[in-house]
Amino acid sequence: MARDESVSRSTSPEPESTRGSATETDRTAERDRGPDRSIDQPTASTRDDLDVRPYTTADRDDVLALYESSGRRAVEAWFRWKYEENPYADGVPMVVADRNGEIVGAAPCFSLSFSVDERRLRVGQPADVEIRPDERDQGLESQLLGRLETHCRTHDLDLCTTVTSGRDVATRRERGWEPVGTVPTYYRLQRPTAMLGGGERSAQLSRVARPLALVYHRACERLAERPADVTVHRFADVPVRQFVTLADQASPGALHATRDERFYEWRFRNPLWSIDAYLATRRGDPIAGVITGTKTERDGTELTCLFEVAPLASTRRRADGLRAILDRVVADRRDVDLLAASGTAMPGPVLGQCGFVADDSGPLSRVTSPTMQLTVPLATDGDGHEWTVAGRAIVDPSNWSLAYADRAW
Repeated sequence: MARDESVSRSTSPEPESTRGSATETDRTAERDRGPDRSIDQPTASTRDDLDVRPYTTADRDDVLALYESSGRRAVEAWFRWKYEENPYADGVPMVVADRNGEIVGAAPCFSLSFSVDERRLRVGQPADVEIRPDERDQGLESQLLGRLETHCRTHDLDLCTTVTSGRDVATRRERGWEPVGTVPTYYRLQRPTAMLGGGERSAQLSRVARPLALVYHRACERLAERPADVTVHRFADVPVRQFVTLADQASPGALHATRDERFYEWRFRNPLWSIDAYLATRRGDPIAGVITGTKTERDGTELTCLFEVAPLASTRRRADGLRAILDRVVADRRDVDLLAASGTAMPGPVLGQCGFVADDSGPLSRVTSPTMQLTVPLATDGDGHEWTVAGRAIVDPSNWSLAYADRAW
């Protein structure tokens, strides 16, 4: 999949960071000094004929052509929804690399409103970095990200964060970003070799692994307790009012995307995904909600992601509602290759009862690379603690609550 989007899978794990040998004391000292906000020293991509500058509407056609050249689908509809219609951004927060009037690179920032306690924050997530093949591996990506951070800072964003893996982790560490922690992804492997790619070896493994997976899934379903008094409703469009009401029932005491009407009316219109919303009720009262998205990836893998969970924090009734919804989602999507959920919003025990397995343990850890959240502050509370925003240490994983919907897919 493209970088910085909803699911990251790799059959060959890469190092988490180019500074992996640093001690905790070294990392603390680096944070105290603050992030390196300077633009990189000149390289092959920083000659006089290259101009890294903010995006303008006059660049639109060239930027879309750059994305189309990389094989993305429905580029114009996707770009319009994600960046031009984003209600949390002023214009399109993006920087481009212009060489002699030709766009050879682009780095946009996906914007959301985040909340913690009563405080609202403007959070940017650099995403969808695209560089023309002949310009890659020359330091341009780091230069784009550095210029994008400056752009975000001048537009009063409070901080930037991202969830990524592989080389992207090292690139951001070089720019002074710090890791928050790994972000687990839970998979229900309905065609196990979807994690391994194609080829004759995968076909042979599939003949063995698929029956074993079916036996495991059926055993989980038989052993799980099902709430008998919960009804699950499925919607083709998100029932905004009900989801806002659910989100307000239990908000986590950690940084998370603000769940208001604006969020639910726009966030799930992504044209690349087929969206379904599920609402669990008990005696007519909503107790939990889940929003899923399904699409076919470039390699032919059909994937369903559990994008949203409401409420984000636990309530006495939420677990029963989520268990009933997961049963319905599994029943509705038995023909897809993979079901996926990310982060801690969906309780691990509930996922396990439905046959989901975490990618940071067991057999999946052998074929996936760790997915990590990183962050960098753009504004401070003025108390001398640069890595504290809204009174929260932003490198402490307990101060974050991220579902897929909080991320830049």
